[in-house]
Amino acid sequence: MKFINRDLVLAVASVLYLSSRVRASDCENLQKALKFFNDDVNKHFNIDKCCDFNGVRCDANKNIIELKFNNVNKTNDINSFAENIAQIKNLRYLDLANDNIEGAIPKSICTIKSLKNLNLAKNKLTGTVPYECKDLENIEQM
Repeated sequence: MKFINRDLVLAVASVLYLSSRVRASDCENLQKALKFFNDDVNKHFNIDKCCDFNGVRCDANKNIIELKFNNVNKTNDINSFAENIAQIKNLRYLDLANDNIEGAIPKSICTIKSLKNLNLAKNKLTGTVPYECKDLENIEQM
């Protein structure tokens, strides 16, 4: 009987420990990503009301499913922005059209397996679509 109680205590302690180490929320990842946009976007973003932010749409569980930032006037670092956005695992729609983004399409965007629609039109992108984007199995429009 003592072993069962001890095992139960260990199991509960393990669950509590692991739950304290849960991955960052979608809103936290978005906040990290927005640091690479211009100051106007950062000034108005409120992590506590992330799902109410203009350009953000969440599902009932507060998972970000859509991001639409148009005419934001350039990101400081598209690769760092994309690395943080790629952490949003339920993202289905990413629209960064007309944001004056320069450089190559970040490979990290191609790791968002849930992505159905990717709009990068009217930017200053160079090069080709990364080979890794072949793994976007749910993509419907690019």
